[in-house]
Amino acid sequence: RYNPMARLSHDCTGYRVAWKFRRVAIHLLSILIVKTMHPPGDKSLISGDARRAESFALRVLTFGALFLAAYVVVVTLATNGQPGGVRGLTYTNIPDEAPTFGGQTSYMLDELSSAREVDVLWIGSSHAYRTFDPRFFDERGVTTFNMGTTAQTPLNSYFLLREYLGAVDAGVVVLEVYWNVLTWDGVESTLDIIANSDPALWMLRMGIATGDVRAANAFLRRLIDARRPTVNAVQPNLFDGDTYIDRGFVEKEFGFSGNRVWPLGDLVVEPKQLSFLARTVGLVTGRGVPMLLMTQPLPRATLAAITNSDGLRASVQDIADRYDVPFVDFNGRVALDDTADFFDSHHLNQAGLEAFLPVLYDTMVGLGFLRLP
Repeated sequence: RYNPMARLSHDCTGYRVAWKFRRVAIHLLSILIVKTMHPPGDKSLISGDARRAESFALRVLTFGALFLAAYVVVVTLATNGQPGGVRGLTYTNIPDEAPTFGGQTSYMLDELSSAREVDVLWIGSSHAYRTFDPRFFDERGVTTFNMGTTAQTPLNSYFLLREYLGAVDAGVVVLEVYWNVLTWDGVESTLDIIANSDPALWMLRMGIATGDVRAANAFLRRLIDARRPTVNAVQPNLFDGDTYIDRGFVEKEFGFSGNRVWPLGDLVVEPKQLSFLARTVGLVTGRGVPMLLMTQPLPRATLAAITNSDGLRASVQDIADRYDVPFVDFNGRVALDDTADFFDSHHLNQAGLEAFLPVLYDTMVGLGFLRLP
C-alpha cells in the first residue's frame, strides 16, 4: 500500500522511498484494517496487529453469515411466491420459473437412474436426443441409451458422464458435436438439468464451472423446492409435435417447420468448451471405454451459412487425434433434402432419420464399434 509518509523532501532518493515501503509492509490483514504507520522497532506492533486481525476476521464471518441468510431469503421469496400470487422475482437473475424447455430431461434422468448395461451410450444436445432412435437399433440387436439434453455443451456432457458413466456399463460412448454448442456457455443446459432432477452436489459443481450466478441461484432454488416433484413429472411439457419414446429419445411427428436458415457467419468458439470437450474424451477413454465423436448432417443451406466450418472441424479433429479416437463428420455423406428431411434449420425429422441412421450404423460397424446381427 502506498504510504503518504514516504513522501519525503525533494532530495530523497527513490531507494529511500522504497526502503520506507518495505518497513511498513506488515501483514495483509493489517493493511486491510488500518491506515496508520508504526515507527520501526515498535514492539506494540505485533499485539496490535493480532487484535486488528481478529476483529477483521470476525467482521468477515459476520458479513458472510448475513449475506448467506439474505441470499437464502431472497431466493426463497422467488421460489415460494409473493403477495397477489405473482411467482418469482421478474427482473432478477433468479429463474422466474424452473425451466422446462423440451420436457424430456426429467423422463430421461428417471430412466437413466435404472440403466445398467448398454451397447451404445449417446450424449450431446438436442441433436442427440432427437436423432438416435432406439427402435432402429433394437431391430438390429443393439441396446442403447440417450443422455442428450437441451442445449447440452461439452461442459455439461463432462459432468453428466462423470456422474453416470460408472453406473452405466457402456460398450461405446458416442458424443454428437453440433458446431453451435461450442459457442455456448452451458447455462441453459445446466438450468434444465437442475430443474428436472433431484439436487445433487455434481450439479452445483457444473453450475460453478459455467461461472454464471444463475446456475447457483437455480441450484439453491431447487434445494428449497426439493420436496416438490420435478416440473415435468407434474405437467409434461414437450414441444408441439414431440413424442417421448423411451431411453431419452424424442420423436418429431411433423415435417418442415419453416425455420429455414440462421444468419450464422463465423461461429466464435468458447475456449472453455473445447477444453471440456478434451476433458470429456479424456474421462471416457481414461476409464477404458471406446468413444466416437461425430457430427450429424445439417441442411446444405445452414452448413453454407457457417463460414468457418472447416476451422471448427479441425478443432474437433485435433482433440480426437490427441486421444486417438475417431471423429466422423456426416455432412456430405448422406443424400438429404433441406426441407423434406429436416424440421428446422438444423434438426433431422423422422424422414431424415430413416435416411441417416442406416449410414451411421454401417459406419459404426466399419469402425468396429458394432457387429452385424
